Amino acid sequence: MAEYKEVVIVGNGPSGITLSFLLAGNWPFYTATSHPNPYLHARLDAKRDVSLVEQDLEELSCGLEGRSNNPVSLLLDALIHPDADLGSDEEPALSWSHEPSRVLDHVVVGAGPPGGSWQRMDGSILTISLGSWMELPGFTFREWEQTKPRAVSYCGTNGHNRAPVQRVAQYYRDYVEHKGLVPYFRSFSHVTSVRIVDEKKGLWEVGGYDTETGVTFRYITHNVVLAVGQYDEPKLLNVDGEDLSFVCHDLSYLEDLLQYPQVPMYPQVPIQRLAVVGSGLSAADD
Repeated sequence: MAEYKEVVIVGNGPSGITLSFLLAGNWPFYTATSHPNPYLHARLDAKRDVSLVEQDLEELSCGLEGRSNNPVSLLLDALIHPDADLGSDEEPALSWSHEPSRVLDHVVVGAGPPGGSWQRMDGSILTISLGSWMELPGFTFREWEQTKPRAVSYCGTNGHNRAPVQRVAQYYRDYVEHKGLVPYFRSFSHVTSVRIVDEKKGLWEVGGYDTETGVTFRYITHNVVLAVGQYDEPKLLNVDGEDLSFVCHDLSYLEDLLQYPQVPMYPQVPIQRLAVVGSGLSAADD
């Protein structure tokens, strides 16, 4: 029998975790006494008692600059890590308040443990961004490191160091427990279908199964969020030669090519002639 949820989130990576934190009744409020961007400060200072969730995000993000094409992302970056691109280590301009009346019943469905594709990456490599930039609302990476001491603190005293992927993946797992989000998570589950079942009422059905027990599940909801990212689906260019044996579309395959050049299934790749197309996370790892 299908179970009703107000929101079903497909994907349990950082985006899915953050959305779950918000849906669990945690709302952001502007609390800074000043901000590097005086125009943004003026807009928010007049509405301190109104959560960011209930404000005009388009108006607030107007004029903000950064590396994202998403204005809401630019706004959150400016408030959580003010002037971070310039090397600043300012305190977040937001505080989070738990509002029990704002809690929405939801479920986060993911193929593995919380953290999404971070749990499947090579744990020994370092993040491209600083360790502090990997953190989620209300529990900084630095605070987490204090609960998980090591001989070396990769986040450092000012957060200006990169962190091993393994540490970030563990941080995401622990975050879900630390923030009391475990009841909302259905990990180790595979979604097989997302379909509309009542167009007039706007009802969707999300179906799948538990990968450990094989037990199937069905959720009925008015709201489906696809927070699945793009790590598992390399972008194809549809150009001649793209399907040749020495052309790679993911980092793990390239690592195999370089590590086992004599294995018949892996043609030898001359490292000095390696070309990388793209400028994302995988390109930086290459």
